[in-house]
Amino acid sequence: MVEETLKNAYERYEKDNNARKQYLVEIMNATAAKLTKGEYSKVKMAKALRDGIKANRILIYSTNQSAQKQLENVRLGGHLGLVANNEYRTVIQNIDASKLDYYLDRSITIESKSCQNVKQTQVRIRVTNTLETGVGLSAYVLTRADKGKPASLITGAHRFKVFIYGPTDAKLISVSRENRTADLGGSSVERKRPIYVADVDLTPGTSEELLANFSGGVGNITFIDQPLVLETKLSIQDKC
Repeated sequence: MVEETLKNAYERYEKDNNARKQYLVEIMNATAAKLTKGEYSKVKMAKALRDGIKANRILIYSTNQSAQKQLENVRLGGHLGLVANNEYRTVIQNIDASKLDYYLDRSITIESKSCQNVKQTQVRIRVTNTLETGVGLSAYVLTRADKGKPASLITGAHRFKVFIYGPTDAKLISVSRENRTADLGGSSVERKRPIYVADVDLTPGTSEELLANFSGGVGNITFIDQPLVLETKLSIQDKC
């Protein structure tokens, strides 16, 4: 179904995006009808929900303050907590309005560099545009609308932001990136967590690696994944 809705549908309705949206509505209506009539396997549903929660694909927010406080304490909340931790995250943000996230691959390595009183940890993320060529894909999938790029630019190049989050109250001490001609990027803080952020532009078949070193963190290294279509390749080397 992922391939059908995030790839095939764009090809089938290349010249009629409203028809593609209506197709998605029909899928949702058919699914809702099955659910309300109980025409599904409860065992398979439980396993699907379990897998979705484990992959961070099912998150819940409530406008009810009491319910939201409860959600913040469980995995379903997706909450960026303020308690002491040694938690890392990497986030991809599409900024070119294309639909090329479908082809984006990520390899992430988190490694202890020092176990002294103040820990030092390195996070490396390698991003790859696995699209071989933009030929044959619809303009709707390929078209970029970032930073004044013309609508005719449909080469398959994908522009996005990479965010690397460190633990609560940690410090970002150094960064680097493989592409020496690109802007190094910058730093920020969100809910007491340091962040390295940089723009990445990948043509089909190319990769780039970004690196961030953090000082701080309490406890064992943990990682919260942002699920995309291609599964994250994760390596944690906790030597402390």
